[in-house]
Amino acid sequence: MALNKYVQFTGDFKLLKPNGWRFGKAFGHNYRYYRWSKKEYGEHITIWQHLGGYLEIRDLFDASHIIVDSIQNGTLEKIVSGRTSKQYWIVLNQDTGTLHDKYDCPEHSLDLKTKVECKVYNEKKAQEYYDKWRTYNLQQSTVDKIKELLDKGWIKVTVDTRK
Repeated sequence: MALNKYVQFTGDFKLLKPNGWRFGKAFGHNYRYYRWSKKEYGEHITIWQHLGGYLEIRDLFDASHIIVDSIQNGTLEKIVSGRTSKQYWIVLNQDTGTLHDKYDCPEHSLDLKTKVECKVYNEKKAQEYYDKWRTYNLQQSTVDKIKELLDKGWIKVTVDTRK
């Protein structure tokens, strides 16, 4: 997947803590970061201060720009799942670096149905699926926080020229 974009943080780092972000340092180089999550160990967003400042959503890392783009463009769909809870179910095509337009598309759900519902496990087929697709469930609070950052002008998707 060609990941030539990233989510640049353009705001003032000093304003993050007063807005509910926790400060921390990570790794041997003591990289400075700010983390936001609704719950202490729940889904989170991280803004890293090194390399000029950039945002990562959960474990999407370099693919976070795809989600931010879709939120900014209004193309991220909320899907009802389970017991009437509304969440953002996301299917990322790792070959193209794009979001699939429907969570229940036959191309990837057939493999899941075979593996989960029928309890037939085909290791080669499963590996092909996981090499191509990644599925995510984003909470409404995470999407709202990203919208807030976009509205304040603190983040933007830009071409990655970092080294």
